[in-house]
Amino acid sequence: RAMRRGRCPPVSRRPTPPRRCVGLVRDVESKWKKSTTKSRGSNLLTRQGKGFSGSVCGDETTTTGILLVSDLDGTMVGSSDAADAATLDFREYWLSEQRVRKSLLVFSTGRTLEQYLELKREKGETLCEPDYLICAVGTRVYEKGMEGNDWVENAKWRAKLEDNWCKEAVSKRAEGLIQAYGESNVHLRPTHEQNSHKITCGVRSELVEDCCEELAEKLGEDGVSAKLVYSGKGDWKYLDILSA
Repeated sequence: RAMRRGRCPPVSRRPTPPRRCVGLVRDVESKWKKSTTKSRGSNLLTRQGKGFSGSVCGDETTTTGILLVSDLDGTMVGSSDAADAATLDFREYWLSEQRVRKSLLVFSTGRTLEQYLELKREKGETLCEPDYLICAVGTRVYEKGMEGNDWVENAKWRAKLEDNWCKEAVSKRAEGLIQAYGESNVHLRPTHEQNSHKITCGVRSELVEDCCEELAEKLGEDGVSAKLVYSGKGDWKYLDILSA
């Protein structure tokens, strides 16, 4: 499945004391590994071979929690045994060193909630359970319910997406693209990939930028505030038309 790009709800910020940076490296060929070398008081996780990399700010000398937001496919999870081992190593690290500090883990993904739950069933205890989910390229936000077993949608975020948005107008413009370029070049993705604030098309890679320009112009004429995001590899791209 192609990696998807999404967006996060705005987060208010306030000044905080400087914190040391703990470098976290995801290595699908080996494991998460803590370095024995200290650098300016920071604890660095070192890389053994090729893999995914990133960093998280936090001070291991305090009990201060952190907020970590990660993509899923191709970042937190993969399709090989080595990738599953790395995912499990992260889970063990998170539960032993970050959950006790009340750190928060967020997965931001192009998957729907149902698709995330399917992935969770597939990976089982290998995949760490997050505190929040940002799904469907930023158009749905969920948090754990009171019982801790179900996911509850953030209704305020959904309501905010209604501002200057008209699904009917967006659907009409998407249908116009299909008529203009032909179904062999542009098509609507399956129903389960759509929602009231997200229309997703499949577009041939060589046409996706032209389609974006045309959509931006037409939606501007309609007074619709939309964000266009395309992603994927190969001959086809996902084109997501999202509430801005």
